[in-house]
Amino acid sequence: MFMLNKKAFTLIELMIAILIFLIAILGLVPAFINAVKINKINEVRDKAYLALNKKLIEIESMDFNSLANDNGTITIDNTDYNYTINVIDDSSSIGKLKKVVVTVKWTKPYYNEENSISGTIYVRAKNE
Repeated sequence: MFMLNKKAFTLIELMIAILIFLIAILGLVPAFINAVKINKINEVRDKAYLALNKKLIEIESMDFNSLANDNGTITIDNTDYNYTINVIDDSSSIGKLKKVVVTVKWTKPYYNEENSISGTIYVRAKNE
């Protein structure tokens, strides 16, 4: 009688192991695709915050009398963001004061939804 060596895997055992591995991998593919989408959405949103910050810093350095309503587009890493600047005269007993609200809008990737963020800064006239 021949003795079979039981130290190796049979072809059927290997095929079953590969099948189980493939089923597990296929279960992870949607999660990976979803993670890539979420990463892109967060990247675009983070750039929108950067665009907002740039506009607020630009406004801080402007002359008080040159502050005015404005709108336009700012590009960051080949992505366009629309912005709107609203200037409100908020003068009070403490002197000339302007409230500046900057709103940045963008389209959310994969969903084509419009999103926006706003930031507010108060600017006071110098030498008052």
